[in-house]
Amino acid sequence: MSRERSTRTMMSGVIWAMAGAVMFTGVAMGQHTPAPHGASDTVSPPPSTNHPPTPPTTQGAAAEGVLPAGHPHLDQSPTSMPAGHPGMGGGGLPMGHPGAGEEKAMGALRVLISQGTPGGAAILQDPVNVALYSKGKVLKTYDVKMDAKGVVELKDLPLDEAFQPVVTVTHAGVEQQLVGPSMTKYQPAIEIAMKVYEVTESLPAWSIGMRHVTIETEGVGKVRSLKVTEMIGGFNPLDKAWVGTLNEKKERETLSITLPAGFSDLIMGPGMLEAGAKEEGGKLIRRKAMLPQSTEYWFGYSLPVTDGKATLSFVAPADTTLFAVYLPVGAKVEKAEGVEMGTGPMAKNSSGMQLYKARQVKAGATATIELSNIVFAPKPQTRPMEHGKTEGHP
Repeated sequence: MSRERSTRTMMSGVIWAMAGAVMFTGVAMGQHTPAPHGASDTVSPPPSTNHPPTPPTTQGAAAEGVLPAGHPHLDQSPTSMPAGHPGMGGGGLPMGHPGAGEEKAMGALRVLISQGTPGGAAILQDPVNVALYSKGKVLKTYDVKMDAKGVVELKDLPLDEAFQPVVTVTHAGVEQQLVGPSMTKYQPAIEIAMKVYEVTESLPAWSIGMRHVTIETEGVGKVRSLKVTEMIGGFNPLDKAWVGTLNEKKERETLSITLPAGFSDLIMGPGMLEAGAKEEGGKLIRRKAMLPQSTEYWFGYSLPVTDGKATLSFVAPADTTLFAVYLPVGAKVEKAEGVEMGTGPMAKNSSGMQLYKARQVKAGATATIELSNIVFAPKPQTRPMEHGKTEGHP
């Protein structure tokens, strides 16, 4: 049976809200700025009933004796409004009105770049690119240069949408990347440090400290599936960036993850999105250099559910210290191979999801879980509107 696979991307803090975990970092790849207030800054305030009406009469001295006692002469231009009257200058907004006196928020980014490999070559002439990512899309890119101290500064960055900066430095012909924290009008200025490394073709003894998987139910009506969110914490013990192995097409690969049968709606998060990772032949392939020390790789996908049943399978891409899977609430485990049910205080998370886990998993080992009784929460009922209220209801 044929099926259509679609690939979606996002960045900013969360994949599917990262199933309760922070993503890009995260990575989010994405926080959202609050919706702007609906008031327009071109609307003048309504006239006040306290303002004395202008009588339809003649000007100057001829008006004497006609105007109420104490009314200013009509040939005099009023210099101020009555006490307490909202300002009308230029038809603008009164002070305190949403939008009054507000300036467009702009951001500032400072990146401190240094050589991370002892005795490594100079980096000050290396090309630098900064891309602003929001919801999986690039808003803007900047090609910049480091100063004599290895510093890059960008100012007047637009903050109409929240974004995460991705800094790419090309050293020794290899792109090395860093994903920065989210920038919003509430966090308009940040400073981040980035190390650039010498490169190597030698395969490091890299490993995975933790592979964390969260599985939740999703669907409306008959469109039902499981949404899977994965975070892989990789560790490269070298002090050089590994460029990857060459495949049959002479293309570099630093990370290859076998995806389960029937997957769809592949989503990229930090460590994958900015690196241009793609699905090829049922595997998720990352080609960018693997940097030294720890790196997180986030991604997600959907799996089909038939008659309340689904099968999950996971292949370890490298030796893994801890593999942890949190299963949907209410689901029954019919069979589990390569994992065991968690016990103790961490056996369930705050949402009541059951933990299955494995320790010291060897590269290439497969874990399989067969589920039944997958229950989908009923569609929440719409809250009745307040009488006469038709707009702005949540």
